[in-house]
Amino acid sequence: MANRLAALAACLGLVLSASPALATQARIDSMGGSSRYITVEDETNIFFFPSLLVRYGNLALVDNLNGNSLVIPGLNTRFGFHYMMGEETVLAIYGGRVNATGRPGTDFRSRFLASENPFIGGSSLGVGFTASQAGGAGGGTTEGMAAQVPTAASDAIGNTDLKMGLIFATKFGPTTRFGAMLNIMGDDADVEQPSNTNQTDQGALLIDAAVGLGLDLVGSELELTLGFQYGTVDDYRDAVVAATGQFNDLVQHWSGEHMGVRLGGRWVIEMTERQRLVPYATLNYGTQDVRHNNLPIGVQQNGSWNAVDFQVGADLRMELFDDVFVVPGLGIRYAQHTLEGAGNVDDDVDRLVSFPFYGMGIDVKVWEWMDFRFGANQFVNFLRHSSTTSPQPGISITNEDRASEVLTTVHTGLGFHFPIAESVLSLDINVNPTFWLNGPDFITGNATNPFGLNAAVKYDW
Repeated sequence: MANRLAALAACLGLVLSASPALATQARIDSMGGSSRYITVEDETNIFFFPSLLVRYGNLALVDNLNGNSLVIPGLNTRFGFHYMMGEETVLAIYGGRVNATGRPGTDFRSRFLASENPFIGGSSLGVGFTASQAGGAGGGTTEGMAAQVPTAASDAIGNTDLKMGLIFATKFGPTTRFGAMLNIMGDDADVEQPSNTNQTDQGALLIDAAVGLGLDLVGSELELTLGFQYGTVDDYRDAVVAATGQFNDLVQHWSGEHMGVRLGGRWVIEMTERQRLVPYATLNYGTQDVRHNNLPIGVQQNGSWNAVDFQVGADLRMELFDDVFVVPGLGIRYAQHTLEGAGNVDDDVDRLVSFPFYGMGIDVKVWEWMDFRFGANQFVNFLRHSSTTSPQPGISITNEDRASEVLTTVHTGLGFHFPIAESVLSLDINVNPTFWLNGPDFITGNATNPFGLNAAVKYDW
C-alpha cells in the first residue's frame, strides 16, 4: 500500500512539475482570436511571420479540429510537423483542408478578405459574384436557366486541397532571423456524363509564398513579412433541359489570373519586466479578372474584382503573475472590395470601417497541468454598399445603403498539459460559452450545444 501511495505521489509530482507546452489556434480562439493571432506569443504567429518558426522546434500537432471539419471539408483543419535541423534552424511541413475563399465570422480575419494567408485567414479566390459576395464564393449556378445570369451563393469552388505547405526559418547571428513559406493549393471537380443532372468542370489553383525578417533588438523585437499570391479558378457547367432532355450551356465563370500582395509587421516593446506593448499593422491587396460566358446578349461578359484591407492597432501583453496573462487591445480597420463590369453590374462596391475594434484575452494557469482561458471582442462597424447596374443600354441605376452595427463576441477555453518523459502532450479546447450556462444535458436537462467549438492535440519534445 505504501509503495502504491509513493508511486501515486511521484506521478502527481511529475504532473505538477510539467512546464506549459506551446499552444495552438484553439488556444488563441478561446482568448478571442482577432489581433491576438499576431500579438500573443504563440506558434500560430508563424503563419503571419515565418521568421518566428525558429522558436518552435520539434513538435507534431493536429490543429483546429471541429465538428464540421470532420464531415465538411474546407474549415481550416490542419496538421503539422516541426523538425529542428540544427540549434537555430527549423523546417515545418503542413497539410490539411483549408478554405481559399475566407470564412464567415465577425473577427478581423474573416470579412472582406483580400490576400491573407490561407492557413489562418483566406484569400478570396472566387469569381462570379457581386462585391458583397465575391469574397466568399466561387461562382456558378444551377438555377436561373431562363435568364442565364449569376445567382447568389451557389457552389463555391473555394474548398481546396493543400498540396504542399512548407515553412523554413533560421538565424543569422545573434539578432537576425529569416523565414520563408510556400503553400500550394488546388482542387478539381469534373462530371462528364451524368445520368440526369448537370455537367460540371470546376478547378482552382493557388500559389502562396511569403518571406519574413525578424530582428531581436535591445528591449524590443521587430517582425516584418511580405507575401505574394497567384491563382486561377474556373467554373463551367451545363444542365439537362427537362422538356427536351438535351444539355443547355449555363453561365460559365472563370478567372485567368488572381494576384495578391500582403504586408505585415509588429513591434514588441518591453515596457517593464512583465509588460510588452505590441503595435502592429497589416495591409492586404488582391485583384482578379472576372469573366462570364453565355450571358444574354448585351450583358457585359468580362470585368475585374479587387479588394484592400488595412488594419492597425496595439495590444498590451501583461504577465500579471507567473503564467497569468492578460492582453487588452485596440485597433481600427478599413476594408473595401469592388466588382466592375461583370454580368449586369457596372460598379459594385462594399466598404467596411471598424472604428474601433477592441477586446481582451486572458490565459490563467489554474494548475500546472491545466489552463483556463477566456476573451471578448467588440467591433463598431460602419458599412456602405453601392451598386450601379445597367438594365438597358444607356441607362444606369445606382442604389446605395449604409448601416452601422456593434458586434460583440465572448470566448472560453481549456488547456491541458501532460508530461511524458522529457516531452509534453497537450490538448487545447475552445469551449462553447453556452456550455457554462446550460451544463451537461444529462445533469441539467437543458439542450446542450457542442462542448468544444474546435480543439487541438499537440506533442512537443
